[in-house]
Amino acid sequence: MEAADGTCACPEGSVPALNHCAPCGEHELARAGVCECEDGYARATSSAPCTESDTGSVELGDSCTASVECAGDALCDVHGAGVCSAPPAGYGQPCTRADDCAATEATYCDTFSSHTCQLQGCKQAGGRCAGDLACCDFGVIGVSLCIPADALDEGECPAPGELVPREETP
Repeated sequence: MEAADGTCACPEGSVPALNHCAPCGEHELARAGVCECEDGYARATSSAPCTESDTGSVELGDSCTASVECAGDALCDVHGAGVCSAPPAGYGQPCTRADDCAATEATYCDTFSSHTCQLQGCKQAGGRCAGDLACCDFGVIGVSLCIPADALDEGECPAPGELVPREETP
């Protein structure tokens, strides 16, 4: 489909993919070039379908044991106070290119799968990530990223990533 300015545009309810427009799934909305879950729905992992959310009842500052317990996009600070806290600025916001993330703490745009701004450089930070995120080193693309714990496969990073053990702060 062609936009008024002559550029390509996807029909409502779909987003740009390699050389075509991909329709968003059930309970998803197209926003800023990515499919996001409707209010009241969430994904168990970044590639899972949107399902009705029955988690996220723990508010900021309340005790938690994992981020899935926290309301909204909050992270559970499992290595600190054990409470739900706001994520770093920009983490998880939709992006289509690096510039979309540049002015935030989450400076890496994952253009491969989630199309969201991610936290990078955790390997250089001793494997430390916010909340209960895990540090995975993706040497093949020259970046280490903090990923949700539920994205690990039996405690291992998705291929070709390697888990970076968390060093305790001195």
